[in-house]
Amino acid sequence: DLSAQTSLDSSIFDKLPKGLKFETGRRVVFTGGRFSQEILNKELNYILMLEIMRGYGVFNLYLDSSNAFLLSRLIQMYSKDMMIDVANYIENTGTLIRTGGAAECLLSTGVGDDQFIEIEENKVFILPLDLENPARLSVKSNVLGMIDVRTHGGKVGLIFDTRTDGSSIYSDVKLFNDCIKQFINILKK
Repeated sequence: DLSAQTSLDSSIFDKLPKGLKFETGRRVVFTGGRFSQEILNKELNYILMLEIMRGYGVFNLYLDSSNAFLLSRLIQMYSKDMMIDVANYIENTGTLIRTGGAAECLLSTGVGDDQFIEIEENKVFILPLDLENPARLSVKSNVLGMIDVRTHGGKVGLIFDTRTDGSSIYSDVKLFNDCIKQFINILKK
């Protein structure tokens, strides 16, 4: 159930090294036993992904629920010539923007009007976006300064995370429930 899986995920998060940080601009693939198991509440996968992501910047997130990425790398250890296309097995989740505080964003998709988004500190805001052509996103925050990003979005879309490094989704009940609701609404579409 939801509470048991949340407790397990929180324990997984607690086992991560405290100094773990990802460099901005990275593609991050989430794979392995936890993400390949069948769970009732799929939104918990995305919350765990957000918890694991540390460091400020822009990240492209992918979910490999069939362990195709790991298996292809294992095969390449034994046969360097064997290249397997795993793109059909890996979900393009979307783009995560970790700002480290309040942020202002301007999204230009090239179709219709531009969207201005203002996000408070210590919030997670998800904007559904899955495009054929890249959109332009301008983000302004105290930590990141002013940055421009080109993105297609993904299954979830754009995820804005304005939490500071010390805060956890699992320890903030209001934030946790808000994240659950947002992911449920997006995954239903």
